[in-house]
Amino acid sequence: MALRIRDVLPGSLAERARIRPGEYLVEINGQPLEDIIDYQFYLHDESIQVVVHGKAGKKRTISFKKAVDDDLGLELPEMHPRRCHNRCIFCFVDQLPPGMRRGLYFKDEDYRFSFLHGNYITLTDLGERDIERILGQRLSPLFISVHSTNQSVRKRLLGRQKLPSIIKLISRLALGGIQLHCQLVVCPGINDDQILRRSIEDLQEFFPAVQTVAIVPVGLTGHRQGLPGIQPMDSHQARDLVQTVGIWHRIFRERFGRGFVYLADEIFLMAGKELPPEDYYDDYAQIENGVGMVRHFLNQFASRQESYPVRLKSPKVITLITGLGSAPFLREVVVKRLEEIENLIVHLAVVPNRYLGGAISVSGLLTGSDILESFQDNSPQGTVILPPSCLNDEGLFLDDLSPADLERELGVEVKSTPREQPFQSLEEVWS
Repeated sequence: MALRIRDVLPGSLAERARIRPGEYLVEINGQPLEDIIDYQFYLHDESIQVVVHGKAGKKRTISFKKAVDDDLGLELPEMHPRRCHNRCIFCFVDQLPPGMRRGLYFKDEDYRFSFLHGNYITLTDLGERDIERILGQRLSPLFISVHSTNQSVRKRLLGRQKLPSIIKLISRLALGGIQLHCQLVVCPGINDDQILRRSIEDLQEFFPAVQTVAIVPVGLTGHRQGLPGIQPMDSHQARDLVQTVGIWHRIFRERFGRGFVYLADEIFLMAGKELPPEDYYDDYAQIENGVGMVRHFLNQFASRQESYPVRLKSPKVITLITGLGSAPFLREVVVKRLEEIENLIVHLAVVPNRYLGGAISVSGLLTGSDILESFQDNSPQGTVILPPSCLNDEGLFLDDLSPADLERELGVEVKSTPREQPFQSLEEVWS
């Protein structure tokens, strides 16, 4: 196998060695290359020999002397994720409405993307060669969707009759020095209560290889026709989890020096409970899974709001868009503080997710059509500020609308919010 060279950076080691775009990178130090991970792994050496297959069909070997971390300056093909073959009864992709862009319906299950991007994988289709590569190249950490350590329950959840033992897989990876972050998506009546307790007890046996376990509520949209019946988590069940998982968290903190098991923010909000302080989350290892995201946001706001102006030079009006789940803390903390600024009028628009329906309340899954529908009878005032994470890298909502589309329909300025800088659009109002 070989990797086609898409581009060569000017002034790079590769350019000086006369490597050209369109040629093929065949191997490094005798090792064949399957993807960008192989390239990065075998490149990590002071002395390397590279085999390049030229356009004319000739192979040549090029030697490099370099610093260990130096790159050759090659742009290589992007990896394409492997397809998931599970039939999870709560799979979010299966619950999407029809007519969305094709890429949203693709279900991936690829340990390489777990390593590179933090994608969750079930390990169900991991072959022996894959395991050997993970161990040999130390592809760590990985993010694992466990859901239950009970084999029959896991088969039911993943919709497959033949599954490798998740305990044996975790044990092998742990013994090989691979760090794991696990999640248990709780489906009431299926993998909760004693089954959940047993899963946590089983996973804690692998600490410190298993670093964290996130408890996440099942996400159910309004598009489950033909799918197995699942009960959504209610506020009573959420309160029970806050209490019982809180006890385990304290036990593990005393035993391991860290909390080990963590509840998703959504469970605290659903239970009507106050969010834990920052030290509950340790190093925020599962923040992308909705564990600690709200606390991190509030702490960032607390530190930034000290520099906010007392009074604006001229009157400004803003409308903050949010989903149902985030509304309480935004209203009580953010809006309350902003209302102290003279000449600033703040409106909070709480937008229900009609596009996905069901119990979906996260701001990041709001669509452009949800926002337009919420202002059907009355237009928003001032500058509209979108929540972080509701746009993809191309600046589009899930329904392919853009902020520019909203501006045309609503007749007001609509500002996106960078995920990495959640207060940038807000602070630009007075900067």
